[in-house]
Amino acid sequence: MLLQMRKEAPDIHILIYTGTTNRDLILTALDAMPQGFVHKSESLVTLVQGISLVAQNTSYFSPFATSLRIQKHKETQEIAQLLPRERTVLRLIAQGNNLKEVAEQMSLSSKTIESYRKSVMRKLNLKNVAAMTIYAVQCGLVQV
Repeated sequence: MLLQMRKEAPDIHILIYTGTTNRDLILTALDAMPQGFVHKSESLVTLVQGISLVAQNTSYFSPFATSLRIQKHKETQEIAQLLPRERTVLRLIAQGNNLKEVAEQMSLSSKTIESYRKSVMRKLNLKNVAAMTIYAVQCGLVQV
């Protein structure tokens, strides 16, 4: 909808004000290039500042939005450092497959999959399979 608004009224100033906690939805909204973003969990002062700056044709992204973008950028860089097979192992484990099932799906040995799993955990500084799953969901590698 935001992209359609931009197309129909390119000079419009848009500030997104939302209370959603859906990370993917927020990032999608930010990717649509609004001039500003404020989350409802932030102070009224932050909202007023955002409205004022966007009305003056200046961008304003609250600390909440900025931290999400930084986190997403960091995750993108981290995922990029993984080998393609490591990404596949991360995705399959996060989908609930055990090492034997991943090995069968990838036509590799369980020891090889274990090695990839350890490598992923080391590269991403994750301590266990639960952390791998949460990370994969946050990065959009798997859907819940």
